[in-house]
Amino acid sequence: MTFYYQVCGLEKFVDSYGDVRYKLGCFLPAVCDRRKRLLNLNPPTSGSGTGHTNCFKCCTSDMCNTNGCGETDSFQHNSKVCYNCEGSLRGDVCRQISFCNTNEICMSITAPAIGRRDLETSYKRDIFKRSGRNLRCCQGHLCNKEYGSLPTQKPGSQNSHPTPTSNIFTQSPHINTRGTSFLLVFPQTQYPGCQSPQALIGTRQNGIVNTFSFSSHYNNSIQFSPKQYNIHFNKSVAMTSDGTFLHGVELSFSSKVSLYALTYCNKSTEKYSEGYMAIPTNFLSTKYIVPMYTSYSYNALIVVAAYKPNTIVNIHQKRNKAKYTFKNIVLSAYETYQISNSYDLSGTLITSTEPIAVVSGHESNYIAGGGYNPFMEMILPSDQWDRVYVIPHIARRPSKIVRIYSNQPTNVTVHYQFKIESKSIPERSFVDFDHGMISYFNASNDVMVMVFPKGLADYSGDAFMMTVPGINQYLSVYEFAVPSEFTNYISITVLSNAVDGFVLDGHPMHHENGSHIFGGPNHYSTFTMPIHSGVHQISHTANVRFGLWVYGDGPKDGYGYPAGIAFKTNTK
Repeated sequence: MTFYYQVCGLEKFVDSYGDVRYKLGCFLPAVCDRRKRLLNLNPPTSGSGTGHTNCFKCCTSDMCNTNGCGETDSFQHNSKVCYNCEGSLRGDVCRQISFCNTNEICMSITAPAIGRRDLETSYKRDIFKRSGRNLRCCQGHLCNKEYGSLPTQKPGSQNSHPTPTSNIFTQSPHINTRGTSFLLVFPQTQYPGCQSPQALIGTRQNGIVNTFSFSSHYNNSIQFSPKQYNIHFNKSVAMTSDGTFLHGVELSFSSKVSLYALTYCNKSTEKYSEGYMAIPTNFLSTKYIVPMYTSYSYNALIVVAAYKPNTIVNIHQKRNKAKYTFKNIVLSAYETYQISNSYDLSGTLITSTEPIAVVSGHESNYIAGGGYNPFMEMILPSDQWDRVYVIPHIARRPSKIVRIYSNQPTNVTVHYQFKIESKSIPERSFVDFDHGMISYFNASNDVMVMVFPKGLADYSGDAFMMTVPGINQYLSVYEFAVPSEFTNYISITVLSNAVDGFVLDGHPMHHENGSHIFGGPNHYSTFTMPIHSGVHQISHTANVRFGLWVYGDGPKDGYGYPAGIAFKTNTK
């Protein structure tokens, strides 16, 4: 018995008593691939200890996992397996089975109820009571699925599932950032013992997510929905010091989602938080330039996570814009490596032989006002940069630092509301500028952009770090998640002639006047508005592309991340 997003699986392992045991069930295809990779890395031996998996097999037909790993099923010759569900299922798939006794067979009735019945007694009794309700019996395994005992769900009825939204840009080599597989890592923070790592799932669909802990190799399947969109992790997934460890988590989803990582701490005397948009594993790459900000009292951090075995990682460090040291490490699948320094490591070049995830930031940092807060951002690979950007207005943050990073010598023209300025960026370096309401710039080469909203003097919001996608990376529809425990906002950038027409969760959006700027051949606008926690969708009646950011204040903390990004598909 399999479902549209799962396959059958069989695991053979040795328990704590040294006995060989078996685990059968449904698994996501990504879990099968992962377990096979782990077995290839650590093949079973005759001396394997307890708790060691000796064999893991997956297959795609009904009950195919009753054979495998050197064992042959015996019950199929003597008994039957039937679907066993009761109640008004309204078209949902029955997810329960029963093992019949030797005198039982499968049945279904249009009451509806499907299950098993005694061959000699129950069937004879029910055939008279329910003959008008279409009782049917059958002899094979799981044969009571196809008798039409479940009512057909008509399109548009109350319990029908919404049609998934897809974004296909026929004249653009970009696709949505949504994915089914993600690696999350959480850098060390000022108070590691207080850190509460979590993930936020941005989708309006229901489904199943499988979480895999790097340290324990423990798999856990969880149901998610628009009302259950938070996953809280054990502190063991977070880094606590420099070096190579198994700290992190992989998430595999039954359907495409947007995913965000959040770290949170609420002490009696202190509070901090920060978040980032996670990049699907199919868009991880092998070349990164590290963004961060000038350190204030606490260390700057870089964390690298490997997805495949024998991944060679080269780290060409820069410190305060100067070349510093070179490091070379080899990581196994799911190993994570953290390096920290009290200096600004912006411009550090990281290359690898296999795709990796890279997160940079600070244990804790401070800009202008407020308190200390960790900085944390999953870095875009250098093949996913853009040349044209509009910097949005950030609610309640009248001042912020914008930092532009380049991998090669680059010229940048910045359009403010009342002036135009040209800047030059050396190789593997950056330029800063103070930002007010809105600005626009274009570069001679692809660049990466970060915004650092300054902390507020009254401690009602601390500084944080947030990626700014370019205008060619905008989407026309976003499904995104907003955390609780904050005063939350969104910022939007869009062509000025499309400021009206936004739809939030199926209702027209009402926003106050925004800021406008002329950039190149177009006028752009930006505006902000409050938003409550939960899962949301924003689109536009004219199907135009726009930029969207999610962020919030504590008090005494802050967080921010882009709601989504369109990734390039022809990066070679």
